[in-house]
Amino acid sequence: MTRTILVPFDGSVPSRSALEYARGLAGEERVVALNVVEPITGVPEGERGPYERAFERAQERLSEAEVAGTAFGDGFDAEFRYGHPLHELLRYVDRYVVEEVVMGAHGRDGAEDLLLGSVAESLVRRSPVPTTVVRGSGGGDPPGSVLVPFDGSAPSREALSYALERFPDATVTALFADYPATGDGEHLGPGGDRSTAFEDWYGAVREWHARADRNAESVLRLATRVAEDREGEVETVTEPGDPTHVVLDHVERHADHVVVGSHSRDAVTRQLLGSVAAFVVRRSPTSVTVVR
Repeated sequence: MTRTILVPFDGSVPSRSALEYARGLAGEERVVALNVVEPITGVPEGERGPYERAFERAQERLSEAEVAGTAFGDGFDAEFRYGHPLHELLRYVDRYVVEEVVMGAHGRDGAEDLLLGSVAESLVRRSPVPTTVVRGSGGGDPPGSVLVPFDGSAPSREALSYALERFPDATVTALFADYPATGDGEHLGPGGDRSTAFEDWYGAVREWHARADRNAESVLRLATRVAEDREGEVETVTEPGDPTHVVLDHVERHADHVVVGSHSRDAVTRQLLGSVAAFVVRRSPTSVTVVR
């Protein structure tokens, strides 16, 4: 069965950039440009005018998509659906053999700047397949350098596997941000009051680090193992600091594309995307793929 790359399309420059990016990404995959017509409300019973205008606009979007998709040859389709954008996009992903979603983005000032606004952020959070947010003009050429934030977790290993397989000619770098692990629900952070002696507090801090710190070498050995299993190569880098800032700083200096891992569609997803992944999607100057 032919696999599909889905591109939400509204006729804007960013959505055209997403199509161009998908063209460079697609191998044997079919690319589908999907325009979603949002529900029309407050229309008297039997009034057809608003629906006719919405239908005409959707047809115009399909014509624009078809012009942009001429470079795909037979491996391209343009469709539209009526309904809530997020729901329609997720249903399309679930119903058809969609391998990846590629969407355009506007500025870097927040989720509201993404092509589909809050829909885009929700789609990044909830999509069961890799979802790429394309920055800038997109371009049909694959990236030369790909950064993968790597902490040894299953999601980061999936992200690294995706990067190695999707971009075999790129320089892939696994970046470990040397920052204490969080989420220890058994222990409060070391505290004190005006009577606390420094030596007592320092000892508690050392114990806290003994629980929270991770060994960078052992984490990055996992990255090397993932690459070896896929007969690929990966560069490994360790930088100290908060992962959100370490990753973004590295992207701005060294990477053409970012691939970041996420979890499943539950509370853990919201926690992760609320920090590293969402921060990178919103602020990265380059295109970002979120992988589950």
